[in-house]
Amino acid sequence: MEYLVTWLWPPNFTHQIVQQFNAIRYLNQGVVDFPKEDYNTPRFAKYLYMPVDFHKILVPVTGTEADDEAIRLACRFARRVKGKIAAVYVITVKRSLPLDAEIESESTKAEKILGRAQNVADEEDYEIDTDILQAREAGPAIVDEAVERGSDLILMGIKYKRAFGQFSLGSVVPYILENARCRVILYHQAPAGG
Repeated sequence: MEYLVTWLWPPNFTHQIVQQFNAIRYLNQGVVDFPKEDYNTPRFAKYLYMPVDFHKILVPVTGTEADDEAIRLACRFARRVKGKIAAVYVITVKRSLPLDAEIESESTKAEKILGRAQNVADEEDYEIDTDILQAREAGPAIVDEAVERGSDLILMGIKYKRAFGQFSLGSVVPYILENARCRVILYHQAPAGG
């Protein structure tokens, strides 16, 4: 049995997202299961039902283990309707440099990360496209790419991060949630040791 859990914190933020994005629903042959042993009480967990009819899925990758699970999940969604998946890595270019500047170290890193995403897709026996984007900020670049590709889903793996002692989504994820013209799923990587 498969399940999807979307972890969002704080709860009032989750409520706003549910309202704003019309209660994303995930349907897996009529069954959703959230195992009790996986429930981590310090966080607010929200699992929502979502129809699986995504034909063009955009998966932004950053090089974390959560990317692997996001790619696997995208392959499962896409396989049902023979959809297309694009994995993208965004190189953020400092304002002191031209936008099209060649940043060799970042390009090498991007190719390695996208190669890993390709390997995960190969394990799932599904074909994906990979692309490297260069932009001043990752959030707007991902939203624009989703529009340009006609994506009906952005699926992101997010790593457990803390800022000032609190769970943090950073700046990219909230921007995408607020500005994306398609549905967004966040795949949350559990914190180490729990």
